[in-house]
Amino acid sequence: MARRKKAGELRDTEVECGYCNSIIPEDAVKCPNCGKLFSAAKKMVAFAIVVVIVLAGMSYFVYASYFASHNAVDNSLDNDIPDDTDDTPDVVPAGTKFMLISTNYGQIKIQLDTVNAPLTTAHMMSLVNSGWFTGGSWYRAVPNFVLQGGTERSDKGSSTTNVAWEDTGLKNVAYSVAMARSGSASDFASSGTGSSEFFINLVDNTNLDTQYAYVVFGKVVEGTGVISTIMGLPAPDQYLTTPVLFTSVTIIGA
Repeated sequence: MARRKKAGELRDTEVECGYCNSIIPEDAVKCPNCGKLFSAAKKMVAFAIVVVIVLAGMSYFVYASYFASHNAVDNSLDNDIPDDTDDTPDVVPAGTKFMLISTNYGQIKIQLDTVNAPLTTAHMMSLVNSGWFTGGSWYRAVPNFVLQGGTERSDKGSSTTNVAWEDTGLKNVAYSVAMARSGSASDFASSGTGSSEFFINLVDNTNLDTQYAYVVFGKVVEGTGVISTIMGLPAPDQYLTTPVLFTSVTIIGA
């Protein structure tokens, strides 16, 4: 068996492998002969592994903490966003009146604004209750403007008594219902010529809201599909080839 070399027998830059007694460079971390790691190298490797594990753990902790707080903020914001999926219908005050117009294409339900337009709504309800609109129709259809109807009832002589103009403050917005009349929206002389003709605004007609605005007295609450169907019928020169007759017109309560 070979004798182990003493420290004094080795050069200053050499050491003896404790496993196989080979003479190796002093700064070697692994014996080139037996492949064993020296204790110092083992400690370095173990230390490196520990450092990697610690860093990985810290990184995971930071990652988890960040996303936990981020999700908490997102959830708090979500709780502040109004729910637009609420299907609860609008509450209609007791005593509200509706004008229900039936046709062969379906019904159009108009909510009458008796608060802001008391004079005009009373006039319209009187006409309906007297049966004036029997034989009436939708006869004028102007895309992106109005669907107009009513009756001039030539068999009764004149159309009916005119209703005085009133300042309701209501605007001619889409699906609002207003009185038809002669003249323009700025003409005082013709502002009180409304009688039994009325129209549904298909868009926001701001040009009808000048000084003596076309008087709005209600709004469509049901039947927009029926309106679209009627607007799709042939109407050369703005007038329906075949007017859509009112099969019935009634006043109903809320």
